[in-house]
Amino acid sequence: MQKYIAVTYETHGPPLEVLRMTSCDESAPRSHEALVRMRVAPINPVDLNVIEGKYPVRPPLPAPAGVEGVGEIAALGSGVRELEIGARVLVPHEFGSWREMGVFDAGELIVVPPDIPIEQAAMMKINPPTAWRMLHDFVPLGPGEWILQNAANSGVGRAVIQLAHALGWRTVNIVRRPELVKEL
Repeated sequence: MQKYIAVTYETHGPPLEVLRMTSCDESAPRSHEALVRMRVAPINPVDLNVIEGKYPVRPPLPAPAGVEGVGEIAALGSGVRELEIGARVLVPHEFGSWREMGVFDAGELIVVPPDIPIEQAAMMKINPPTAWRMLHDFVPLGPGEWILQNAANSGVGRAVIQLAHALGWRTVNIVRRPELVKEL
């Protein structure tokens, strides 16, 4: 059994009040599982909402914090054939990514291609799907139509720009800081 450190919480509330560094035990993966060592786990508003209890999906408590991130496969159960040791993977929401390592069902892990920078891959599960839903769930848009967005330099905003461009839509992007205009 291995020891690892995780950021955990036992009750919902303000992150500075409820988060703790916890020493945890991790067993070897069972036949259908993989041991994942976390490499990058961002802090996203959804993480804070989950900790505060404001997000619709709440893990059973006590829980490790963190919703998204990239880890590296460190060990595989005997029945796992589709993953390799050393592969970078996106972890599931329930994993709790603010930890050093954890064992999870191998079928829930998504392999990250090696040409995607790990810092960008770590943010693939929240911002791009949020942008996609914003572009598809509210108003039907046709080719060449315009989208106006505020806070366009955010992760979601940047994803909106890229997706809109790929879908043939045009964007007007508002930011507060003039130095961001050229980059966007």
